[in-house]
Formats: sequence, C-alpha cells, structure tokens
Amino acid sequence: RSAHIDLTLSATHNHSSIHTMAAFGGLRTLEEEDEEEGEEDDLQFDENANQSLQQAEEAMAKLTIDVTLISHTHGRERRSERNIAREELQAAVRYGLREPAHSSRDGELRWKYIYKDVVYVTDETSKHEITSWRLDKSLVDAEVFGALAHPAGFTTHIVFVVDHSGSMRRQDVAGYYSHSRTDAVYAALKRDFFEPQLALSSKKLGKAVVSLIHMSNDSYLPIRRAAIDSNLLSALDQVACQGGRFHGNYLPALKELDNLLSEDASRAVQMQVFF
Repeated sequence: RSAHIDLTLSATHNHSSIHTMAAFGGLRTLEEEDEEEGEEDDLQFDENANQSLQQAEEAMAKLTIDVTLISHTHGRERRSERNIAREELQAAVRYGLREPAHSSRDGELRWKYIYKDVVYVTDETSKHEITSWRLDKSLVDAEVFGALAHPAGFTTHIVFVVDHSGSMRRQDVAGYYSHSRTDAVYAALKRDFFEPQLALSSKKLGKAVVSLIHMSNDSYLPIRRAAIDSNLLSALDQVACQGGRFHGNYLPALKELDNLLSEDASRAVQMQVFF
C-alpha cells in the first residue's frame, strides 16, 4: 500500500530534468520544486555576491596599504584617543575628499582629507600625519574646542548663525565648485572677517568674543564666547567638516540666540549678530 511515484519531465535542449515524487499518496507539485530551485539559485547568488564583495574589499585593502603614512607622537596620541585606525587614515588619502586645511604657524600648506566621517590632516606632501578626528561632536569638543580661550572681561560679543541644513551640501558657489556651500561660508568667514581681525594688534582688536550657532533640524552651539585667535580658526575648520543635514529650522536657532544674548543683558557688552 505504500505506493511510490517518480515522474520525470526531461528538456532535451538543455539536458535538464524536473522530478516530482509522491509517497503514501501525497504529491509534490512542480511549483514546489520550482520554489526549491529558486531558493538554491538565491543561495548561490548570495554566495557569489559575498565572494565578490570580499574580493573587492581585499583589493581596496591592498591599495590602502600602499599609501605612505609617516606618524608622529601628536598624531598617534590623537588617533588613540579617538579610536581611529591607521588604515582609516590611509583610506582617507586614497578615497576621500581633499581640500586645503588651516596652514601651520610657519605658513606651510596642509591638506585635509574627509572619508567615511574621518577627518585627516597632513602636511603638504600628504605623507606626514598632523592630526585626525571623527565627525562626532563630543570628540571634537573634547580636543579642539577645549583649547579655545574664553576671556571674562570681553566688551563685544559677535554671534554668527550659520545654516547647516541639507541644502548646504550643494556645490554651486562660484569659486568653490569642488566644495560645498558650507565650505564656502566658513572660507569667507575666515578670509573676510577672522584673518583681518587677527592681523590687527591686540590693542586695536579689543576684547571681542565670538559664538557660533548651527541652524539645522535643531540648534547647536559649538563655539561659545571664544577669543579670536589661531585656535578659533582651527575650530572653524572642524565645524565646517560637520557639513549640512536635515532641514533648516529657524525657531530653534533663534531661541538659542535669544538665550545666549540674554546671558549678556546685565553686562556692558556690545552685541553683533550675523545671520
């Protein structure tokens, strides 16, 4: 009574066969066998895709290793603090966006590479490691922003409210076609405002401080009452790397501005706002 049925349909043009079996009177349909073959094809495709991806990653790793990286004590310490691997810096040089960084104190050219949320600063040969950081607010604040000076007896408070919405990623500013709108804004601030101020003597400069508010989905205050000096320029380089994202909501930024200026209401301070 245990009947076993084996039916074979052959396709002679490609020598393939489809088998349908039944046991104890229960039939397996051709559709079920097609589904099994489809699952096998999917598994084979996934295996091939994984192999191709692995081969591509191995090839990229070999190319990355070829990038020369001469490390120094300061650079190694920064990498260790921020959990950045040496290979990430090499990948930034090979595959990342390159743009001029803030020059050294001696006026020597430096390059800034941005790749996968890692910012890497090198000398003009792109071989010597200067510093690096991740595009993460807490890590940036701890290092560069922590070095900013905050004089107590300031007489002028200058506040910049800068759009950091997603549209600021566009590369359509004359003279900055290889960079974003955000890059163009901070380059203009440095060139037309901060660098001329630094060129003045300390007596002429007075006791001015600067604050910076990001306008995006919400507000962010990366720089609060900082003195205008070379450390501020370095901080602006890192702020520019944070780029634009989400929407540009005015109200959170205006509320942040109101709170910031309210803190100076009882002081004899001249306030200037650039929006």
